[in-house]
Amino acid sequence: MLAALLILAAASGPGYICRATRAVAPDVAAARQIAETAIRNERATTRNYRLVVDADRADARLWIAYQVPINGPTRGGGGLEFRIDRCTGAVSGMHRAR
Repeated sequence: MLAALLILAAASGPGYICRATRAVAPDVAAARQIAETAIRNERATTRNYRLVVDADRADARLWIAYQVPINGPTRGGGGLEFRIDRCTGAVSGMHRAR
């Protein structure tokens, strides 16, 4: 049982490697470009928000992207939040943050 858990942890850890020959979003710069494009395609405002792109701590296969208000927390938030697949570049789970 322990060996199986170690194998799973290694497969999804920081050194996660895509099965494809080349990852679409292997680094934060590529993930940021995808996030900026996704936000533009949603016609979401960017003027009052700062974009943050980080590794998803729960799943090493994903990036998490979200907008935070430039002037600090505001009531209702309203910025977009979503996940980006490192291997395919697919955007999923897009929603407005509260």
